[in-house]
This record gives sequence, structure tokens and C-alpha cells, in this order.
Amino acid sequence: MNTETPSTDSSTSNGASPSFTVEVIINDPEWEEAGFHLKEIAEITVRETLFCAEFTPKDGSEISVMLANDDLTHTLNREYRNMDKPTNVLSFAYDSPGEDEPLGDIILGRETVFREAEEQLKTIREHFIHLIVHGTLHLLGYDHEDDEEAENMENTEIWILQRLGVKNPYLNIDKL
Repeated sequence: MNTETPSTDSSTSNGASPSFTVEVIINDPEWEEAGFHLKEIAEITVRETLFCAEFTPKDGSEISVMLANDDLTHTLNREYRNMDKPTNVLSFAYDSPGEDEPLGDIILGRETVFREAEEQLKTIREHFIHLIVHGTLHLLGYDHEDDEEAENMENTEIWILQRLGVKNPYLNIDKL
């Protein structure tokens, strides 16, 4: 299992904006069982996604990434999406990011993320990075409600993941 931090080349902005922050909150301590640098990888992944999407956050803006459990994602999924089940990732975008305003929140459910990685024969690290790219793109307005949107979002994810050293997560997924 590769536990190294995702690589970025010298063309990445890695700072996007001098005062833009990525706050990573470990709400469920069992995330530490993943065995890699969660906070560092989450921050690099968010910043690389913003860079690849050619989005420069305004000074003072923030994205928070909460590493939670399935109980929390279940509650939020039921309350905000009318889906009575836990989920791997939720994104809550703010309508008008501006000075001192966050762009939004990304919340991952540990049990679902770990289970999906095992079922899909992926490392937890690879799946974690993919879901943060996915969640960040949602904050930027990407969606997958119809086939065209889904194809555009998936192709963008694949490209960003390739830059981060993660293989295409959609290969052979239907064969499992």
C-alpha cells in the first residue's frame, strides 16, 4: 500500500490564495486506522482540485473537511437529502463565497469509505483522495444528475486523480 503524500508538480498553486485555508477535522478518531497522513493528504487534494479546476478562492475563504462516522453522514443525508442511509461523502456549498466566508464543507463517513474501498479493491488512501476530489468538485458546482454532467465530472476527477498519482477509480468498477 502506498502511504506517501500525493505528489504535485511545480505547476500547482498549492497555496491557491495566500489566506485560503483548508481545515481538516477528525471527528471520529478511528480514521487514524487508515495508516496515512489524513490531514496533509486532504489539504493537498483540495488545493490540487481547486488548481486543476482553475478556481482561485478569495482571501479569507475556507473549505472544511470533516472525517466523521456513518452515524453523522446518515443523519445529515436524511435531513438534507431525504436519503435515510449513511453515505461516503457529503458536500455543503455556500452560495456566495466571499471575503472571510467559507466555500463549504465536505464530510466523509468512515465506515462507508473503508467498506467501499475493500469492496472495490482499492486502498483506503486512494478512495479517500477520490472522495475529497469528488466533494471539492461539488463545492465548485460540478454535479452528476444527468449523463453529460456525470461524464464531465468523472473525466475531471480522473484527470485530477492522475495528477495526484491515483489510478482511475472507474475502471472495472461495474465488474465487482
